[in-house]
Amino acid sequence: MGATIALCNYLGSWADGRFQTNWIENAATIFGVVASMALVIIQVIRDSKSQQN
Repeated sequence: MGATIALCNYLGSWADGRFQTNWIENAATIFGVVASMALVIIQVIRDSKSQQN
């Protein structure tokens, strides 16, 4: 989870420098947080379903 967020932050920082903007890093970091949380929630749901059977 942390690696996904860090990678998105790094790529956003790189993109900000490349395109001379100051919003891509924030957007990429938020995307990383949301994506990481979604993956964790999906994995927890899968694990709970497999333990019930």
